[in-house]
Amino acid sequence: MKKGTSKNLLAAMIVDSATSHHLEETLAHLETFVDGFLILDCDATDQTERICLNQEKLITYKRRQIKDFSRNETGLRQELWQMVEAAEPKWVLTIDPDEMFEDTIREALPNLIYQERFDAIRFPVNHLWGSLNYIRTDGEWNPHKNYELVLFRYLKDRSYNWPSHGIPSLRHPLEVLSYSCRYSHIRLFHLAWIDRAAIRRRITHLISTSPEAHPKLEERHLLPFNPHLSLKKIDDQT
Repeated sequence: MKKGTSKNLLAAMIVDSATSHHLEETLAHLETFVDGFLILDCDATDQTERICLNQEKLITYKRRQIKDFSRNETGLRQELWQMVEAAEPKWVLTIDPDEMFEDTIREALPNLIYQERFDAIRFPVNHLWGSLNYIRTDGEWNPHKNYELVLFRYLKDRSYNWPSHGIPSLRHPLEVLSYSCRYSHIRLFHLAWIDRAAIRRRITHLISTSPEAHPKLEERHLLPFNPHLSLKKIDDQT
């Protein structure tokens, strides 16, 4: 990144073997509205390193050889946070390599970050299922029940703490949970389940990191390709 470039909004990201398949397209999507990237690469392959280092808006890149991301997640999140503190952005977007916003984020972003009323923004997570055309809406997959806090203001004079025991999917320090929060209607799309190959890849990853969940994984994630699950077209906003 060129010296003097704005740091109003920086994307902070951890890359691991389960999420790296969409890294290139996610970075291309994000670079249209973020000012820079902070990336901790735990997939640590020559491919992911090449993709990251070729990103013109890259600020900081660190590479780690981590085989078991889930069991080291809290420590890795803390390491990524140290990169955030060193960069001192005004806002932080903690996003995964297999997530992308709908295009309306570009137009809406100024209203989200150039205001003083809220310090955090939650977005509805939409799980693309079986293709790029459908999202899953039954049970825990319902986006109206699943708003993720991924965008928040960085207050450099505050002290930040992380849980002593890992909380899965907690992407930010505990203090961020107490921020004044706005709920946005802009959809955050999760790409991990877009086809059978992706689902099997995800299951293999989950089994390797959480073997105690093995008996239920196939029932929960493979069998849902039956006609009884609830899917909605991506362009259906009802």
